[in-house]
Amino acid sequence: MGNRGFAGATRAGSYGFSTEKGRKFLDKANEDTFVIVAMETKESISNLDDILSVPGIDAVFIGLFDLSVSLGYPADVTHPVVVNAIKQIMKKTLNAGLQVGILPISTDQAKEYIGTGATYLPVNGLGLLNKGLQFMVQGIKG
Repeated sequence: MGNRGFAGATRAGSYGFSTEKGRKFLDKANEDTFVIVAMETKESISNLDDILSVPGIDAVFIGLFDLSVSLGYPADVTHPVVVNAIKQIMKKTLNAGLQVGILPISTDQAKEYIGTGATYLPVNGLGLLNKGLQFMVQGIKG
């Protein structure tokens, strides 16, 4: 749990309108905080069991591209070594009763990750914007 600031005027403190005061505020903030750890390196995989045993972790996010770099296959997120690492992380995380998040690179990959237990899949907003702009430019050029 550690220490935390006491910023009661923030969103987390209902902008100062929280009915929770003092210790109650801190306890509620600890209870309501969702803790996500990132798995992005070979070393994190080597320490996965220890990481998963830390109390208070709610989810593991697999940093797909950083992980591929660390494993020696930069941006090759479909390389068997990277895929096997992802499967290992997902399996151990789910077995520990925690949620798994990962950024899919396609709708097929998103469906696959959901099918294997991923519970949150962020969307690459810049990637979507870029593809939309490319589509528009191609439409203009004819």
